[in-house]
Amino acid sequence: MIIPIILFTDKTHIDASGRIKLDPVFGTLGIFTRAVREQSYSWRPIGMKDEEHYTKVETAIVYRKRFRHQNDHDQWKVITQSIKDCQKSGALNNIMLTIGSETRCTNIKCPIMYIFCDMQGADKICGKKPKL
Repeated sequence: MIIPIILFTDKTHIDASGRIKLDPVFGTLGIFTRAVREQSYSWRPIGMKDEEHYTKVETAIVYRKRFRHQNDHDQWKVITQSIKDCQKSGALNNIMLTIGSETRCTNIKCPIMYIFCDMQGADKICGKKPKL
């Protein structure tokens, strides 16, 4: 059975001046109805991406050398690693799953269906330089 995962990420400022930001990643299951997915109780934190703190000059150097995109992709890799490991290890095989009144033994696969994010976040995921 395929049970897709939906992810959401958006930066949040954690200091009064807005210079320090964190980027939490939340996940939910794609088998939930839209009404359920719109409720906060259906989302769980999966990880936290750390926004790098560079000066404008350092940022230009980092973008030129493409380190920043690699760092963002490395963080995504770590956050999604447990999803990959769980499926490879067989931990989701032979699961008794009840939906409604029917129960069956099934193997579950959990692909990432899509990622909700703002345009700047999407640019980073795609490796495109965001507008500063």
